[in-house]
Amino acid sequence: MAPARGVAPKFWVRSAVILLAILCLSGVPGFAASGQASAPNANELSQPVQQAQGAPTSPDDAKLEDKLDQLSARIDDANDRFNDIGIVVTLLTTLLTFLLAGLGFFSYFSVNKKAEDEIKKWIKENEADLNQQISKSMQAVEEVKALIEENKEGVRKQFAEFSAFATGERDKVVADADRVRQAFAAAQQSIQPASSDKPRVELGPEDKTILKDRATELKNKPESEYTAQDWFERGLAAYSQRDLEFAAVCFRKCAEVPGVAPELAARALVNCGYVQGELGRSNDEIAVYDDLDRRFGTSTESAIREPLAMALVNKGVTLGQLNRGEEAIAVYDDLDRRFGTSTELAIREQVAKALVNKGFRLGLLNRSEEEIAAYGELDKRFGTSTETVIREQVAKALFNKGVTLGQLNRREEEIASYDDLDKRFGTSTEPPIREQVAKALFNKGVTLGHLNRSEAAIAAYDDLDQRFGTSAEPAIREQVAKALVNKGFRLGLLNRSEEEIAAYGEFDKRFGTSTETVIREHVAKALFNKGVTLGQLNRREEEIAAYDDLDRRFGTSTEPAIHEQLAMALFNKGVTLGQLNRSEEAITVYDDLDQRFATSTEPAIRELAARALYYKALTQEQLEQIEPAKVTCDAVEQRFGTAPEPAVQEIVSNARELRATL
Repeated sequence: MAPARGVAPKFWVRSAVILLAILCLSGVPGFAASGQASAPNANELSQPVQQAQGAPTSPDDAKLEDKLDQLSARIDDANDRFNDIGIVVTLLTTLLTFLLAGLGFFSYFSVNKKAEDEIKKWIKENEADLNQQISKSMQAVEEVKALIEENKEGVRKQFAEFSAFATGERDKVVADADRVRQAFAAAQQSIQPASSDKPRVELGPEDKTILKDRATELKNKPESEYTAQDWFERGLAAYSQRDLEFAAVCFRKCAEVPGVAPELAARALVNCGYVQGELGRSNDEIAVYDDLDRRFGTSTESAIREPLAMALVNKGVTLGQLNRGEEAIAVYDDLDRRFGTSTELAIREQVAKALVNKGFRLGLLNRSEEEIAAYGELDKRFGTSTETVIREQVAKALFNKGVTLGQLNRREEEIASYDDLDKRFGTSTEPPIREQVAKALFNKGVTLGHLNRSEAAIAAYDDLDQRFGTSAEPAIREQVAKALVNKGFRLGLLNRSEEEIAAYGEFDKRFGTSTETVIREHVAKALFNKGVTLGQLNRREEEIAAYDDLDRRFGTSTEPAIHEQLAMALFNKGVTLGQLNRSEEAITVYDDLDQRFATSTEPAIRELAARALYYKALTQEQLEQIEPAKVTCDAVEQRFGTAPEPAVQEIVSNARELRATL
């Protein structure tokens, strides 16, 4: 079969060549003879044709016409031959093209067949090796697949861990940036003017560390390259470290940087004023606020108007502290005139504060009716406000109004004001407002007591305890503590002594371990009152035990208010020991009181120290210790003879009289 397929191309080539030759030979002889005979005549005829177009016919022209007709016929035959040859050549060319294509087609298959045979032969000869290589390859593939399968979970786990790590790092960066922003925001909030009536916001250790790190970073940067923000942040960092001098410098430089954003400059100047106030430089503080007003007083931007309003409030407070009350009131009026119609909450808050402060200053100037009117104006304009910061000022105004009415001895109106406050704000959950309500309830109880309505006073104290007794807010806890002590006192006035003692015990149980100074003062007072009541019940030993308990728990206290309770407890203990005919012990107690409080500058304690020496002299006289009694009387004269307090002078006079009788 292979030779037959190999001969076919040659056969077709030969056939095509022979056919081409036959076709060429069949046309060439005729074409050649015709061409040799007609070529010269054709050249000659070119002229007669031209002449025939312009000359007349002659007899000889007939022959010439015949020759010309014959020649034209032969030319037409030649043309027909040329056309036939052209057709044949075209057909032959087409046939040759197909023959060559067929030749290529058969040659392709012939070659492919040979290649296929050769490949099959090679594969057969190398079949064993090929199978072995394929087997090895398949084995390697299976090993790779097994390895991939084996490590698939590990790779997936590693990818998941990496993804989690990347996400965690991103979140950490975001969280760190947020913490830095929070730290600086807290630092800004911690800046309180010396005049602020709110407790300072203390920064946590983390906030202080962030601020310190930022300060260290800025220290490594030339100050000539500082931006206004750099100075501002460094000022906050310095303030957090209580470096007030440098903080003031930083805030001032922030405001002086060329091109500083007006809102940043305004905030920096307010902070600078705050710090100057804390440094006790009230005049410098006011000057900074005036600078702020001069630079930005006509601004219409809320971001600038807010710190400007704050500056005016603080300026008014500082002027008040300098006893420049009239100027302070003028500043508050200026603030109200310029910002009174503002709709921005932060500015409305400052206006409300200004009106409260104006009322307070009017009260200090004994312009009580104007003070009450100022609180009424605030209530009229802001009484229906729903914003907490505004409601706080309204509640404060109502409380202050009640206090002023009480000072005017308008007790019923005072109580009505407290009741109004309770009715409108009694269910509030905001700590500043709850504080005002608690204070109103306590004051109401006190006022009812002044009106000898002790039962109603006790009811007010119980109401306060029931509603606020579990509060954790120091300012409210203070009101509860005072209420419980006062309740005990009122029970005593009603001769309900056992209930009084029980009330003090309940109070001690709930607040006895408190560390807040104001609470400790009332615990000390409760223990003292308990001792007094036990003495009135003639339970002398229990009375002395109560005084000893007070001394044991508060004897090392440094708070002046507690010192007074201790001095009274020691004096009463000495008196009680004397009544029990334990005179030597009484003298020891008087000496203890004198030794511990002899240098006190508190009038109440100085009076107790003088009285203790006088009672010591009386006790010595009773023991017929005349010379020691004289020495004690001389000590009273020597130490307290020039005292300005009338009560102390009375004791000195009594000591002189006693000395004269010895």
